[in-house]
Amino acid sequence: MLEEVVEYVQTYSPESDARTSEVFQAIIGLVHGTMDKLDLAEIPRRGAWGSVTAKNFPGALGEAFEAAILRAARSRRGIE
Repeated sequence: MLEEVVEYVQTYSPESDARTSEVFQAIIGLVHGTMDKLDLAEIPRRGAWGSVTAKNFPGALGEAFEAAILRAARSRRGIE
């Protein structure tokens, strides 16, 4: 998935030679900047390897990241 995002950035941004490390740094910087809005308490435990909960963990984590990003954006705009 990261490779697809990098390719997308290279294709549609003014930087056709954008590096994977730059894209990764941007993503991590975004999430890091929202840590004060990140609520991980409701994420279900991962469970045993191969279980449904283990397979669902990345999605649940992504949803928590998304919610934190939205809360941070609203807060910056004075909406919350």
